[in-house]
Amino acid sequence: MVLLIHGDAAFAGEGIVQETLNLSQLPGYQVGGALHVIVNNQIGFTTSPQEGRSTTYASDVAKMLQSPIFHVNGENPEAVAQVVDLAMDFRRQFHRDVVIDMYCYRRWGHNESDEPAFTQPRMYAAIGEQQSVRDDYLEHLLTLGDLRKFLESHRDAPDDIPVTVSLPVLFNCDDESNRWSPDHSSPDFCSSCFCWSCFCWSCCCWSCFCSPGFC
Repeated sequence: MVLLIHGDAAFAGEGIVQETLNLSQLPGYQVGGALHVIVNNQIGFTTSPQEGRSTTYASDVAKMLQSPIFHVNGENPEAVAQVVDLAMDFRRQFHRDVVIDMYCYRRWGHNESDEPAFTQPRMYAAIGEQQSVRDDYLEHLLTLGDLRKFLESHRDAPDDIPVTVSLPVLFNCDDESNRWSPDHSSPDFCSSCFCWSCFCWSCCCWSCFCSPGFC
């Protein structure tokens, strides 16, 4: 499956994005649909949206395709997860590109020499007072009660007891080369198409993400 992560200014301004979208439905270039995720931090290096593009949304260039564009608040993890589910379902069903425009913010500069507060002082004054998504969502989970009970019940547990999750063992690590390779003997490994047949993520088997003609 093709997953492309873009910046908002890059998606609207780089010609290769339009070229890729325009080629996506041609027989020689089809990959069964790509998932485009726009990390929309509302600032392209030091340029605000109203000075960086003529369109309303950074994702408007994707309107050339008959594909959905999901606009979602990046500070709401549950909403983002729901949108990802919808986007994956569409891509799997119709084998077309789908776009997620995730509105968020960039807390630090574009690189180590960039200080965004110089060019967007009001915006970054507000960001400086904003709680991180992790902390905000943790507070939300604690208000529900179940997580607080879980943490309190495990407060006295030794630190060296790991939290384990039962997942299929699909790869083996060679101790000598320190390289991972598919475990073809695993009942959860689909050797016929090199896909996962029983490893569920986003309520769907990995085998569903194969491109037409490639599995």
